[in-house]
Amino acid sequence: MAQPMPGQPEDASRPNRRRRLTPARRIHRFLVTGLCAGATLVGGALSADADQRLTNATLRSRNAATAYGHGSYYAPNACNTPHYSAPCPTCPEPHGPHYDFVAPPYPPLQGEDRESGDQGTGAQSDSFGMSDLSSTSIPPVSTPSLSGATGTPTAPASATPNLVGDFFGSSQRATVRILGGGPGSGSFQIQDPNESVTGRIKQAESYSPLPRDRVFLDYAAYWSVPIGPSVGSTPADISIQRFTPGIERTFFDQMLSIEVRMPVARTLDSSFSTADSSVDTDHWEAGNLNLALKALLFQNDNWAFTSGLGIRTPTAKDLKYSSGVNSLEVENQSVHLMPWFGALYTPNSPFFAQALIQVDVDANGNDVIVNAGAGDIRAGTLQDQTYLFSSFSVGAWLLDNPSAERLTSVATTLELHHSTTVQDPDFINNAGIIIAEHGANPATGAGADPDFDAFTGVIGLHLFYAGGAQVTFAYGVPIGNDKFADGEFRTLLSRYY
Repeated sequence: MAQPMPGQPEDASRPNRRRRLTPARRIHRFLVTGLCAGATLVGGALSADADQRLTNATLRSRNAATAYGHGSYYAPNACNTPHYSAPCPTCPEPHGPHYDFVAPPYPPLQGEDRESGDQGTGAQSDSFGMSDLSSTSIPPVSTPSLSGATGTPTAPASATPNLVGDFFGSSQRATVRILGGGPGSGSFQIQDPNESVTGRIKQAESYSPLPRDRVFLDYAAYWSVPIGPSVGSTPADISIQRFTPGIERTFFDQMLSIEVRMPVARTLDSSFSTADSSVDTDHWEAGNLNLALKALLFQNDNWAFTSGLGIRTPTAKDLKYSSGVNSLEVENQSVHLMPWFGALYTPNSPFFAQALIQVDVDANGNDVIVNAGAGDIRAGTLQDQTYLFSSFSVGAWLLDNPSAERLTSVATTLELHHSTTVQDPDFINNAGIIIAEHGANPATGAGADPDFDAFTGVIGLHLFYAGGAQVTFAYGVPIGNDKFADGEFRTLLSRYY
């Protein structure tokens, strides 16, 4: 009697012979074989797709870091080849793409010569302990790109669009009252004596929490700004166009930056007379020069925190007003200190968010000189109110294509801005001359609503092009009763290098 086969019970006595497969078993074997082959093909496709995503992510983050001058990007870790179906000598378990945070100098990509940056052949290892991608070929990085991986639109923090901004100025009025019964006695209104006719620049305008190397031009068109000559007690509304060129330059390994910007506007003439019926409301005026220092305090995979100090210098013209009988001049001499704190959040998704809080403090005020027919009198110094500005923005990437020759990325944002004063307006009462700001009572200096409190909503569309260029279109509308204009349209042009 034949011995039992291995694995058979001890009482098995059937001889070892090949069993004939029934048609049902043949069909079953065919289906199992087909399923195994299909699973193998799908696994290979997933692995190839993961390799391509890893390649694109590396290119995206490195190109964006180059375009924006930001000193870090995400690179593959020691095991830089995704493998889903089988382990490798480096990692005992299957895994997808994952990255490590790498600071400059950047490790070379596959086929890139470390010294010259030219293309080469063969795999390389670098000082970061990373071997180059073995299953994919990465083209040379020749042109800075603001794009990200194909597929799900997403981009690194260094490519996040700037805040657009919203502000012009409080657009409030001041009442001047001259006592004594002389030929120049009486009351008249002027625009806010602490505001330039070109408006006020907030740090949130064309702002990013990250230090960047760039040149930019911010164009803003405002409708119905109430700073024109008064018709009775109501100021005339005028339209204003403002152009703000600027430059930002990083240093200390892209941890700090300094920014300079200066507005130029077609606006109300800073020297005008109500005795002349043809007041120029389409006059070119230069504004106050603004400086800003920015420091990157902390950054990880998802968060970045920054702080800085803005300084507004008195480079705009003095405000001069004449009624034919009396005149008033506000000497532009105040320096404004504007500390701020910002944050950037970039989760692992196409969405991102930014926030900024800024304080604007007048350090020394502006002297006021009044002539009521008896010569110039230095009436006193007007101190501007302290402002608190808060800005919040959320956005999403709509398109992110690193292989595009022109348009590489598109993002949209929605911003909410809050501008408010945190102290009562100033008041002058000297030598029979009373100047009361922002609707305060000319007799007492008190007012029913002396503060300014405005909300503005802004929607923006951001277009990124190969080579580091960015174009933004945005529109803002006031929310609530206090407002500086009925609406504004903005265009931001930026070139990163």
